[in-house]
Amino acid sequence: MDARLLLTALDRLNRDRLLLYPTETFYAIGGNALKASVAAEIYRVKERARMNPLPIILGALEQLEMVADQVPEAAKKLIRRFWPGPLTLLLPALSNLPLPLHGGSGKIAVRLSAHPAARELCLKAGFPLISTSANLSGEAPARVPEEMPPALLEAAGGFIYQAAPRPAGGLPSTIVEIAEGKPGKLRLIRPGAVPLEDLLHEGFTLVDRL
Repeated sequence: MDARLLLTALDRLNRDRLLLYPTETFYAIGGNALKASVAAEIYRVKERARMNPLPIILGALEQLEMVADQVPEAAKKLIRRFWPGPLTLLLPALSNLPLPLHGGSGKIAVRLSAHPAARELCLKAGFPLISTSANLSGEAPARVPEEMPPALLEAAGGFIYQAAPRPAGGLPSTIVEIAEGKPGKLRLIRPGAVPLEDLLHEGFTLVDRL
């Protein structure tokens, strides 16, 4: 990877600009997860409903404390088993996080990415990144740059951080929510790359509501 491309990507992130970058599944559009203006711009450009929390990725487990208020023991069990990887956990958000980031829900959707370039961006920038699929709401996510919607490309200043490996495609990350105080209970919010059977094999029971 050309070091100049990494520097360009980090410059955009540090100036609170949007960035198109690869994850293990698809390309993402994101930016500094701690800045309200970045989250608001992503909602706007994606035409995304604001009640849907924006997913966040971490560069290392230590960055979880920058966005999550608490991590239940059951969530820690899933973290040990499935991170880094395409399992997103819905956790209580820190009270000082930007409201647009979680759509007023008070919860964040977060995971430790398995893509080395995505993790490097978080680590070198020094903050977690918003990591929602690079598509307009309701449309298919982009696995290759050629599938990028023109509106998103324009919002990212025409720049795509094309770092290896390329996204593998397939299913998006699985999203689950842990029932705090109810060990072993979880709600499947979105099926995805981590099969439900793998979650149940860890001793969890699926519930419709928490």
